[in-house]
Amino acid sequence: MIFVNTESMSGTWQAFERLVCRYLVYRNFEGVRVVGTSGDKGADIIAHKDKKRWLFQVKQWSRRAGAAEVEKTVKALSFYSADIPVVICRGGFDQFAHQARDRFHAQQTLCQLWNADDLLRRGKKITPNSYPPQSEQHHQTRPYQETAIKRLIEEYNSDHNNRAMIVMATGLGKTRVMCEFVKRISIVKHHYLPKILVLAHTNDLVYQLERAFWPYLHANQQTAVWNGLEKQNYKSIKRTNVTFACLNTVAHYSKINGMLPDFHVVLVDECHHVGDEGMYQEVLDSLSAGERGETFLTGVTATPWRPDEYDLKKKFGEPVISMDLVAGLKNGFLANIDYRMFTTNLDWSKFSGNKNSKEKNFAQRH
Repeated sequence: MIFVNTESMSGTWQAFERLVCRYLVYRNFEGVRVVGTSGDKGADIIAHKDKKRWLFQVKQWSRRAGAAEVEKTVKALSFYSADIPVVICRGGFDQFAHQARDRFHAQQTLCQLWNADDLLRRGKKITPNSYPPQSEQHHQTRPYQETAIKRLIEEYNSDHNNRAMIVMATGLGKTRVMCEFVKRISIVKHHYLPKILVLAHTNDLVYQLERAFWPYLHANQQTAVWNGLEKQNYKSIKRTNVTFACLNTVAHYSKINGMLPDFHVVLVDECHHVGDEGMYQEVLDSLSAGERGETFLTGVTATPWRPDEYDLKKKFGEPVISMDLVAGLKNGFLANIDYRMFTTNLDWSKFSGNKNSKEKNFAQRH
């Protein structure tokens, strides 16, 4: 089932905005980004195509939108230096919205109105099992990334192990390794599409990860965010192929319901947050993650050590690859850092009016 469908349009308003974003990525729009805030001036998404800037106002309403939404969106064009305004409303548009659109058309402002049926019709133009047009540029891996991906796949397919850890310094592409790993095991196993859970400890990371995975997921793979803002039920998680979840939300769900949906793979971003006790351990134990014959467990981190000296290898096993900052710099995979410190040699005690200079100098040094 293509990701643009009736079910995917019936979630939260945040999920509906991201659904539109992912659709635009598949339709070869570039620079797709959510701009909607409390002062967005009437815009939710900005994107570029054919040297034009498109501005989208997205409403997940079940009721129809009116002329006010159309006028606000067109008014926002000048603020965002945009060319083409589009209002998307799941519930459709009333006659006054259509009249406003026609009025703007007469003024050479070609405003578009998309309802749920329009979005479904456009979604059907996406070829099943296809990837976004720009996806190939994301899939060029460096040699060490390729090594990490192949090692992950080997562990995933092995009978004697069911876990792996990736250790790479910041900037070396940990997320790309995770994405490519999921892409490759999904290609091999189209007949059932593995259920993936991507865990992170903050909402910001959760949203970043979902966006990073899009170019590596084909059109039949549904995604969902599971956090305090976008609560999911058991059925919605079960039908989702790749779920991006916040640790606190999953731990709370497990505590209340006593169980979690089944997953084939659990990926833990910033896995150095996993300690000997706490929510991560509770969630991973509930999923039987890393146990032989159960859910495959992968952790990725740039800093594989903890203040409490908990050994991450106890949970994730030996790293299948380990590349620190020094190795990244030596091999030219990271830019050299030029540190500069500005100091003064002023003797502050010489300045007039500077009473208690000895006490102040002591305070400055300590």
